[in-house]
Amino acid sequence: MNTLELDPLELRRLHTDLIETFKIVHNLSILPKSELFKFGCTKTRGHNFRIHSEITHCNERKFYFSNRVVDAWNSLPETTVNASSILNFKKSIKNSENLFQFLKGDFLQ
Repeated sequence: MNTLELDPLELRRLHTDLIETFKIVHNLSILPKSELFKFGCTKTRGHNFRIHSEITHCNERKFYFSNRVVDAWNSLPETTVNASSILNFKKSIKNSENLFQFLKGDFLQ
């Protein structure tokens, strides 16, 4: 990986999930956000697009897209979540160092 200077596959997958979440939240996708995400009603912490995870009892729903992306999405700063375009959002998460905490593998930063 160091030779090719690629990000770990798990990080690239997380970036893809976050980009898709951005598209859904900002109505840039045909997927209905009201069916995938439950938005928080409180604005005391975080950004205005905080989402809540569904309480699940089986692994099938636990690792479903709308549940696995919640913690990483909610950790993003307000300026990133409210980016003016997909390109700006991509640049912002590419430069984000705090996404490594959501990876299960042991990666050097």
